[in-house]
Amino acid sequence: MLPFMVYATDRERKRVPYATYTLIGLNVLTYLGLNTLGSPQSFYAAQMQFGFVPTAGRWYSVITSMFMHGNIWHLCSNMIFLWVFGALVEEGLGIAVFLTLFLGSQLASNLLHATVGIAFGSAAMSKPVIGASGAVAGLLGVTAVRFYRTRLRIAYWVVVKAGVIEVAAWVFIALWAGYQTFTAMVSLVAERSGLSGADPVAHWAHLGGLVFGVVGAAVLRLHPEAQREYLLVELRRDPLSVSGYDVMRDLQRLMAEDPGAAEPHHALAKQYVFDRKHEQAGHSYLRAIDRYLKAANRKGAAEAYEELVALYPECVLNLRNQFAIGVALEQEGRYALAVQVYVQLTSSYPDAEEAQVALMRAAALCAERLADPRGALGYLERLAADYPEGRWAQFASGQSAKLRGLLGE
Repeated sequence: MLPFMVYATDRERKRVPYATYTLIGLNVLTYLGLNTLGSPQSFYAAQMQFGFVPTAGRWYSVITSMFMHGNIWHLCSNMIFLWVFGALVEEGLGIAVFLTLFLGSQLASNLLHATVGIAFGSAAMSKPVIGASGAVAGLLGVTAVRFYRTRLRIAYWVVVKAGVIEVAAWVFIALWAGYQTFTAMVSLVAERSGLSGADPVAHWAHLGGLVFGVVGAAVLRLHPEAQREYLLVELRRDPLSVSGYDVMRDLQRLMAEDPGAAEPHHALAKQYVFDRKHEQAGHSYLRAIDRYLKAANRKGAAEAYEELVALYPECVLNLRNQFAIGVALEQEGRYALAVQVYVQLTSSYPDAEEAQVALMRAAALCAERLADPRGALGYLERLAADYPEGRWAQFASGQSAKLRGLLGE
């Protein structure tokens, strides 16, 4: 029994992994059903019939073998790994790809086990190979390529000490693969030498599944997809956290792959500022703000706009975005800057209906958020004077009179 167990990841689960749960349920039901046969002899006979015996030639056993387990620990360890890595791969890649890789890994695991065993004349070729560990190993291979930076939560217990640690998936899988390779080689040498150290565990089957998972993920080009995802995560955390010789190339690639993503444009703008290319920075900020607003990311839009006006204080966006960024700044608590945005809108687009609303909002912010009643009065009077026929003129006049009274004028 290993002194550790992977039991979860740090990746948020957004969908129910129905295929993974179904596979776990089938394995558990099969184990319970076989344990009602009564005698160890009957249980072993079932393993010989439905387990994978390379010399028997029963093709169906390649599939049926993965639903059979020798004991409760064998079952639990495989099902916990399937719970963790199966749910991860299924949610990330979809049910169809998940099942294809899962079954393909099972086939590859049995194939490598049989190939090595026949090549070296192993006595294990007449014994049944059972369990889902080969297929699960394939999921580890996929994880090592597509979800390599996902953090695995591992419970451990050593003598009287126990605890939980987190490690990157690729680190754990690399160590696991190294252990499987070492043990497989030692077992093979021991058997060939007639020693008693031969391991009954089918380590070559584990390696066959792992290799299939890695190759399958490479064929599906999952590594570039993972790189893009993790780069976006870094950009969202800090647009300047991505640095190095190829940063511009990486950002351009991200923009080409996902034109609607705001973060690459925001990061590119900051890189241009860092390089003192302010004109290019301005254009990148405008594109970033537009995409943040379309994605309803008010915080991102507000931060990008603040950085933009630090370069170009008089910058005015198109009418739709100018009004939307004012609202975003309001909701983010940047009231003074929101007022500035609204005033710029009224000056740049005086004939637009939004200009009147902008003056109303600027007045409300001054009165309610900035403790500036005189500023509010000024915007209300400007609204009544500039738009005497507008729908807000009468309301603005009434509010102006109230403010004058409060100010003692």
